[in-house]
Amino acid sequence: MNYDVIPYVGVGPLRFGMTPEDVTRSSGPPLHNDRTRNNELKQRHPDFTLVFSDAVGLVEASFAPEAHLMVGGVDLFRHRAPLRHLAALDPSPLESVGILYFPKLGITLSGFHKEDSRTVTVMCGGRLDDLLPRFKPYTILRNVL
Repeated sequence: MNYDVIPYVGVGPLRFGMTPEDVTRSSGPPLHNDRTRNNELKQRHPDFTLVFSDAVGLVEASFAPEAHLMVGGVDLFRHRAPLRHLAALDPSPLESVGILYFPKLGITLSGFHKEDSRTVTVMCGGRLDDLLPRFKPYTILRNVL
């Protein structure tokens, strides 16, 4: 299945604000439930991991390379230059401790420097607001990843 990202709205059949029950109805039951450090519900599904805020509902969805995550018609995990593709859509990425954030897209990437640890997280608006002061501008053309 292809998971098409709609910035700040959702990805595939998932929409930010959905309840865990909504997700179960649309995507099936989780394989595992857990809690984050912030005590938010974390659900592991076959193709993605979800985080739910008690106040908002679904706030983020993370994907590993096995997923077909589509952004602007391109599968990020199978494209030869995914960072350049994202930079064409959002030319002002930010970086903090190895995590790239594309604020216009609501997407973070981690592990793209290592083939076996890549993760893309799609999130709702405002999710990183408290952390933004830690991020610095990042130039894709200079840093060829």
